Amino acid sequence: MDDMIKRLDEFIADGDQFCNAEDWMIRGDEARDCQYWISRVSAFLRSTLPESSLQYREAVGIARASHRQGGLFRQDISILLGHLKGVRDAVEAGDLRRFEDIVAAGDLMQFLDYSRDFRDQGKKVEASVIACAVFEDSVRRIADAQGIDRTQQLDRIISALQTNGVINKVEAKKLRFFAGIRNAALHASWEEFELTDVEDLIAGTDDLVATHLGCQWTIKLTQ
Repeated sequence: MDDMIKRLDEFIADGDQFCNAEDWMIRGDEARDCQYWISRVSAFLRSTLPESSLQYREAVGIARASHRQGGLFRQDISILLGHLKGVRDAVEAGDLRRFEDIVAAGDLMQFLDYSRDFRDQGKKVEASVIACAVFEDSVRRIADAQGIDRTQQLDRIISALQTNGVINKVEAKKLRFFAGIRNAALHASWEEFELTDVEDLIAGTDDLVATHLGCQWTIKLTQ
């Protein structure tokens, strides 16, 4: 996390030079240097966040808007710099949590989309296999973030999460129900659950990822 803040501080320091001038357009060699800075910032955000991330998408939108005939619009560069400072403050405050968790959240949401597609086609087996895998991985990632041994059986992890106050009694009961679907799918006992159960599993896992592995900057790929 300290390395992440250090990199953001470097980008912010480099970007400040493009905002301290009266001319509202950035032209010539300065425009070339500014474009290089924009490219570095975009590459950095893209390498650390899913492309669906709100702050990555906003950064790209601001950068595109900055391009005007004859150069770059300095006000937009200033907005992009302010946006980057907001990301930096969120990282330091812990609002973004660990970047690897955010990236994982984006990936998990993508897999849930695949599960939804199979659900929409009425393919219970395919939908359940993917959703169960995402559910189990999510629970284990949450446990790891809480300092709980992620290699334990799911039921023990769920109990530990409840004991640590990460989830309440009602949530724990729901997670155990999902774990039951996971166990049935793992043993190919498809008759033990219905497609509607898989729908609940997808929705529940979606909430689980968004609440415990996502953040205010991460958006769902689908509703």
